Amino acid sequence: RRSSDLQYPNIYKGFLPIGVLLTHMEQFMPVCQVYDFVLSDLLNPRAKRTNFCLSGILNFVVFRDRRREAYFAWTSNYRSSLENVQPVQKSNEEIEMKKLSTVPPEQQAEFNVLSSEINVRKQILKQKYRAEDIALLEMFAQKRAEFAAKTKRLNELKLAVANMKEEHEIMRSRIVESPGARKNKTENMKATVHKLKLESQEANEKCEYYRDRVAFRTMCLSEIQSYNKKFQVLEATMEKKSKIPAEIGRAH
Repeated sequence: RRSSDLQYPNIYKGFLPIGVLLTHMEQFMPVCQVYDFVLSDLLNPRAKRTNFCLSGILNFVVFRDRRREAYFAWTSNYRSSLENVQPVQKSNEEIEMKKLSTVPPEQQAEFNVLSSEINVRKQILKQKYRAEDIALLEMFAQKRAEFAAKTKRLNELKLAVANMKEEHEIMRSRIVESPGARKNKTENMKATVHKLKLESQEANEKCEYYRDRVAFRTMCLSEIQSYNKKFQVLEATMEKKSKIPAEIGRAH
């Protein structure tokens, strides 16, 4: 607290430094194993009492220096030990991985048989799925080509109908037809329109059919992926099975 904040600073002028020093000494001296430090040790010091307090302070300083040196030495040893432990741990992990990946001689024959069976099954599955996939791709390519041809034919028919309507309007405005001829032409146009509707309907049905085939291909591909995942799980299981005897041998 500043002296300007006090109500009567003249009263505290001579006592304030001593009071502050006494407060700090009362906190510090118990650390030095001196628990009975009082105000008279500052205001009226005696030789024996002062020697006792200074001895406690000196002992604390010497103790602190020795503990600090011991701490620094322990920290240095810990760091060096930690640096030495890391390579050893890495070497142990490499040795363990090598043991796990090494097949014991007494199990080598069984391991070779299982490995050959797995490779054979893998090749069979790959060939089977590859042939099915190629067949599906060829079929879908053919269906797409047919669908494109039907779409092109439908567009041509639509264009022909539009041209026929336009020609019909032009011809009707230029010539006068008999009722019978007009009726026959109208019937022919109706038949043509009906035929075009049938072809359009057929094209739409084929479009739906091809859409269903595309959905079927997507489902087949998802099933093939599922079989591949099952095959991977089977390989992992066979690998774990081949490691079990080795682990049992190490346990014994």
